[in-house]
Order: sequence, then structure tokens, then C-alpha cells
Amino acid sequence: MYIFLKKYYKFNLFLSLLLSLISVIIFVGFLFNITPFMNLIHTLQEFSTFGLINSQHSIYLTIIGTICAFGINKYFYKMYITLYHFDRFKEISGLWIIIATSTIQLAANFIILGLFACIPLCLNIISMLLLHFYQKKKNQIIADPQTETLDPLLLEMNFKIDKLRDLKSQGKISEEEFMSHLNNILDQKE
Repeated sequence: MYIFLKKYYKFNLFLSLLLSLISVIIFVGFLFNITPFMNLIHTLQEFSTFGLINSQHSIYLTIIGTICAFGINKYFYKMYITLYHFDRFKEISGLWIIIATSTIQLAANFIILGLFACIPLCLNIISMLLLHFYQKKKNQIIADPQTETLDPLLLEMNFKIDKLRDLKSQGKISEEEFMSHLNNILDQKE
């Protein structure tokens, strides 16, 4: 599952980058009024939106949608860089926000891509679910087997060392005090 998640997030990362580049190209096409390019965009929009949005009559809506699509797709590009490095973090929380922002991404991309804008929404929901299940499975693997086999003395030492680390990270004890207490704990003097 780890290798699949890495490949999946890399694919989503490139897809978000591609969508951002498409929105920039469309914005430049509208900005400089490149006629062959505009005709291609109109044809694409009529096909993908089934004629619901005709950019010849709503050029401002399309330009605003393009700018919004660039921003939101760039946001997802950065988000997928973080998700690609999910193994560096113990747990990535707040995954529900992916669904909320995906609906905004769907609305922004719909003006340009029409029904094809549902593809990033589906990929984002799947990515959220996959990471949630991976984290849950990883936490179960870590929690279950060790609690039965660990010695109570070892558990107590582990607890004391964790408290020491907390005190050191808060700056309440120095490095020398930390090492001294750690040696005492390991020698079972504390």
C-alpha cells in the first residue's frame, strides 16, 4: 500500500500541475485574444459542458473561472507535495478539508473542463480515504502486538524517557541533565 500511495500521490501532483498550466494557457489565450486558440477553447467547452457554458457569451465568467482554477489547482499541487511525503509525519489530520476544497476545485474547473472536472474531485476523495485507512492500519500494527509482549518494567522506562524528552523539548532541562537522567533510567537508578 505504501508504494501505491506514493505513486498515486505523484500522479495527483502532476495532474494538479497540469490543470494549473492549462488554466494559465487559457488565461493567456483570452488575454491576448488568440483567435485559433479561442476557437479551440470554445469547442472544448461546448463539448465538455454539453453547451451549458458558452464562453463566447460569458468571457468574464470564463476568465474569473480560469484565475480561480489556477489558484485552487496550485493549492492542490502544494497539498499533494505534503501528502507525497506522508511518511515523514506521524499522522496527517484534518483530511476532511480535502473534500470541502475539492468542491471549490470542481466549481472552478467546471467552467474550463466541464464534466471532466469531476475527475480531480474523485481522485481527491480517494486520496483522503486511502491515507486515512493507511494511517489507521499503521497505528493498529504499531499498537497491537507490542502491548501484549512488553515487560511492565520496560513500559515504565519508556514512559519516563518520554517524559524526559517532553521536558527537554519544552526547554525545562538542559542537554546534560537530559543525558544524566537518561543514564539513570537505563541503569534503573530512577
